[in-house]
Amino acid sequence: MNLRRALPVSLLLLAPFVFACAEGKDPATVELCNGLDEDADGSIDETFTCARGSDQMCETAGIQSCTDACEWGPCITECVPGMSTACGMCGTRTCTERGMWGECDGEGDCAAGTSRSCAEGVEECLPSCQWGDCLSPTCFVGERRDCGNCGVRVCGDEGWGPCEDEGCTPGETEMCGPGGTRTCQADCTFGSCDGAGACDPGATQACGDCGTRTCGDGFEWLECEDEGQCSAGATEECGIGGIRTCSATCGWGDCEGEGACASGDTRSCGFCGMQTCNADNEWDECTGAGPCGPGSRAMCGFGGEQVCLPDCSWGACTGEGECAPGTEESCGNCGSRYCRTDFTFSDCIGEGSCASGATEACGMGGSRTCTGACTFGSCEGEGECVAGETRGCGNCGTQTCSSARIWGACEGSGPCAPDETAACGLMGTQTCGATCTFGTCSAQDSALSFNGSQIVSISASSDFDFADQRLTVEAMIRPEASQPPHGAVFSHRRITTSPNRAGVTLGIATTSGAPLGTLYANFANALVYAGAGDDLRDGAWHHIAVTRDGTVVKFYADGVLVATQSTPMADSSTGATISLGRDPTFPSNAFRGDVHNVRVWNVPRTDAQILSDSEPDGPATTTGLVANWRLAEGSGQEISDSAGSHDGWRGSTLSADADDAQWIDL
Repeated sequence: MNLRRALPVSLLLLAPFVFACAEGKDPATVELCNGLDEDADGSIDETFTCARGSDQMCETAGIQSCTDACEWGPCITECVPGMSTACGMCGTRTCTERGMWGECDGEGDCAAGTSRSCAEGVEECLPSCQWGDCLSPTCFVGERRDCGNCGVRVCGDEGWGPCEDEGCTPGETEMCGPGGTRTCQADCTFGSCDGAGACDPGATQACGDCGTRTCGDGFEWLECEDEGQCSAGATEECGIGGIRTCSATCGWGDCEGEGACASGDTRSCGFCGMQTCNADNEWDECTGAGPCGPGSRAMCGFGGEQVCLPDCSWGACTGEGECAPGTEESCGNCGSRYCRTDFTFSDCIGEGSCASGATEACGMGGSRTCTGACTFGSCEGEGECVAGETRGCGNCGTQTCSSARIWGACEGSGPCAPDETAACGLMGTQTCGATCTFGTCSAQDSALSFNGSQIVSISASSDFDFADQRLTVEAMIRPEASQPPHGAVFSHRRITTSPNRAGVTLGIATTSGAPLGTLYANFANALVYAGAGDDLRDGAWHHIAVTRDGTVVKFYADGVLVATQSTPMADSSTGATISLGRDPTFPSNAFRGDVHNVRVWNVPRTDAQILSDSEPDGPATTTGLVANWRLAEGSGQEISDSAGSHDGWRGSTLSADADDAQWIDL
């Protein structure tokens, strides 16, 4: 128990002065909620609601303790006020008005049933907790003696036996019935249950006509609530000669066997209509009804309004506009105007420069005619220019007017306009100069180029042991035309063959077993060919990917699913290094070309995610990304993993050698 909880309630107010702050604490230290005096002012946790671990009596009943957050906890009571119970040695304690047990009163000298040595032998404590006569420890077989709570002890062959058939402790009380108590009598049996109510608080029972009543806090039934309309099964007359029956839920059912009306009766119907009850006590059809109710209003025409007259017919439409909002019509010379929300036409927009069919003089003695689109056609019957005149054309080009007054061919035109920019390489840009030619392609990134024997190495890691056979491998590649039968771009396979070459490889296949230049994968020495797709050896950059979900393998090229294959489940725990550009289990399976931005995932990416991965901005989410080697360093021996800690190096060693893949700008 917390030391402060052990203090009497009367001393709780002194608790802040009992616990001094720890030796050496700075008085200027900010006070914390921890039961210590950090600021050395003689008070504990004084800036909070209460001192952590302290107790106080509640205003009504019970006691509450200060929590670890220095806030007063709930009030806790020990008992029901007025209730008594046995305590100590035949004593009694009573629950106070504050719900806490009082002192133990009326205790005896000993615990009933116990014994002790005396001058003549042994004396036993009686049920009244008083010592009995001093008796010899020996006994006669069959001799009986009172013990414990009205129990009896019988003498056997080996002396006195255990105390048996004990009852309750006289004076002890316990709860009984709904809210009652009973007291243990002098014969060690409980008396009758006193003060019990009719029910347990919160209990419910049916009452009245499908009603319910609840037992209140005073152990008495409250008023019956939510009764129905009638007693289940009761009947009564209804309508015109009809009968209705009270349902099992105490509600009246439908009126049955009655007519709808009394013959000859009339009633209004619809808008200004009339119905008559026929000889079969049924209403005839409504006659004379109008389309509206007197005084009601409705839209009409183009934004107009009409009011229903007293005879239930519509009055004239007033306040109409010119048109229906959103509609459009022709105007002027091939123009158009649209209807606004205020039901009026806008100004005529988009008009042409002339009326269709009109003609006018132009140029050097020519004429032009207005077309059906209300724009003048070309000037005909005149020369184009003055002989010898020149003008600019194209991108920095020049045209010269011939003796026939016709513009000659555009000469000297460049491939671009000054300051125009265009993409180049994989992620580079180039700018058009003043002479209308593109400048040098500026690299925005880098990649590694492999010559068919070079490699990138990454240390082994269990992060790449995909025990559940769920993974994705993807990369940007630009393969050369000349490739081995299996040009490995990514490989993570164990070199030894016992039990097998576990792991995964992704690359380009040029073997006769698959369409040339398409994708293949190798899982634990089980080759899987895409068997479909275009030849990727076209000199362009391509995004490639393979996913595996158990036995299902999918191949993607440029974000598009090209094939779905299957392969057996296999061992994926390789303990091997990761290689880019070569399959270490078959060194001849080495990729020729450029590689950029290799990613490995421990989940099979979806079709939509693969398409997103193939875009320049890369994946929208990175959940499950194990490694991402962008190969964007551009120089140096090391390559970094931007997604984790799987950094690698060019070549087979950290030192420069002939196995090093070469940096290129993009």
